[in-house]
Amino acid sequence: MNEKVSELKELLKTSFKNPLWLAYYTWYSSYNPSNSLKKHSKYLDYYIKNEADINKILFEVSINPIDELKLIKEFEELPYPDTKVTSSIPNYSDASWEFALLIYLIVRVKKPEKILETGVGRGLSTYYILNALRLNGLGKLYSIDLPALIKNYEEEVGLYIPECLKKSWIFLRGPSLRIIKNQMEKFKGIDIFIHDSNHNYLYMKRECEIGFKLLKNNGILIADDVNNDSLYEIHKNYKSKLFSIIQEKQDPIVLLIKI
Repeated sequence: MNEKVSELKELLKTSFKNPLWLAYYTWYSSYNPSNSLKKHSKYLDYYIKNEADINKILFEVSINPIDELKLIKEFEELPYPDTKVTSSIPNYSDASWEFALLIYLIVRVKKPEKILETGVGRGLSTYYILNALRLNGLGKLYSIDLPALIKNYEEEVGLYIPECLKKSWIFLRGPSLRIIKNQMEKFKGIDIFIHDSNHNYLYMKRECEIGFKLLKNNGILIADDVNNDSLYEIHKNYKSKLFSIIQEKQDPIVLLIKI
């Protein structure tokens, strides 16, 4: 009960400062019957049938031979952020090891010029993306984050990102759907779109569909914690290859490669 009261207080405080955000906290929440998993989870087996290992995915996204083991070692040797740091943002919201490794390897192999990420939290996946861009020597990461209804969230978002990595990082605060729609020209022709924001069906479907359209040909959409049919429906409506990776978290990572 205390958690619900705290969430309501944060909703009122945030909506007072940013009235246009209120719809994103309500309409796209799990309280909206339109987001019911019963209605939108008919094809989850399709993700399982298209499970792939990282080696196969890297083969699909790379045009040059790669040394996967060398890149994995490189990933493992990066300083790991202190995930036990005191924070109001719960550590279960951090990216899984599988998700962090996957996006790090894809960024290192694909050498993108422009990446768009939605959902930051404490910034674990952001940290690895920025390290990959640093080692590539090129590229920008745009990250969009709508503050969760947690006290002190706005002060702690991106907690893991050191100053030395921020020169390749452009952070935008607010509802990702709204920001993307208002800045379509800026994001057109992205190499990689990463969804890790609101995981409810309506939001995932709309955000990922827009993100997919913004991709270059052979661009990659990566979505974490996919527990509904949104990625399946986009795959069926647009020319793409779909792969999934099972992770320790309950729901899989799903990738779409635009063809």
